[in-house]
Amino acid sequence: MTDYSDRFVFRESVLGYLDKPEVRHAVNLLLDRKIGYLPQAFDQTQVTDFYTACLAARQTQIEFVQDMADLWHRIWRAPQGWTPVPLDPADEELSLDPTIRWTEEYFQRNFKYNGYRAKLWLWLAANRKEPSDLELGFEVIKGSTSVLKKGDAPPGWTWDEDEEYFCWPDDEICYDDGLDLGPFRAAAGAALKRIEQL
Repeated sequence: MTDYSDRFVFRESVLGYLDKPEVRHAVNLLLDRKIGYLPQAFDQTQVTDFYTACLAARQTQIEFVQDMADLWHRIWRAPQGWTPVPLDPADEELSLDPTIRWTEEYFQRNFKYNGYRAKLWLWLAANRKEPSDLELGFEVIKGSTSVLKKGDAPPGWTWDEDEEYFCWPDDEICYDDGLDLGPFRAAAGAALKRIEQL
């Protein structure tokens, strides 16, 4: 059952990751395998503590990806009458592999609608440098050509000149009290309406 309430509450590990730079740094080091220190095998307590930290880092990664996917579904709401493109483990855009989603830093679903392919995505804490940002994006393609251009922007959306797609960023997010989904749903609704006008 899909939850359409107005607030999104992040998982505890994700809140710690987003709110505490030291947690973010430790998780990134453990997951990127850039560990400068490994415990000596002679001390079982250190070995156990090390593996416990690795497990917590992996849990954070999985729950971060879960929150991205849940947010996508709560904001975009799988448009009615559109045909979802099947998820594909071999396609980095559409793979659910948590390591790929963590590395690529976004969650995306693609749909077919009236002969077009619509790509709808969500970034959470892009590049993990600015943990207080969330960005929506979309692109519409026919064949291999992007259909919408700069002047086609829905209300509140901006055109990304470098990547040639539309984005709707919010860089002042407060996570602790839950994320107000209202503005994001309104932006997603404007994007979907624009696509349906094609």
